[in-house]
Amino acid sequence: MTAINAVKDDTVIVFIDGSNLHLTPIPVQHSYASPAAASGLPIVAVFDQAIEKELGILGYKAIRSRDGFKDVKAKIAELQGKETEKQTSG
Repeated sequence: MTAINAVKDDTVIVFIDGSNLHLTPIPVQHSYASPAAASGLPIVAVFDQAIEKELGILGYKAIRSRDGFKDVKAKIAELQGKETEKQTSG
């Protein structure tokens, strides 16, 4: 799971086995029910640290791909850049 290792330090990872979906934040529930998640299990949904904004959702094939998280990593970098801007301007 090389792709997961590439983003795990900058994100929140939520494990869902089906029995605990109702205990997750609402954005996680919506991602799990989205058409993007229908590509087969497992899926990975990546959110900002507050678990308010979905940065990407990947199905089984994308997880296995070496470049599967390329777009998600770009969104994480963009989000981190915005956070840095807020800290330096505030």
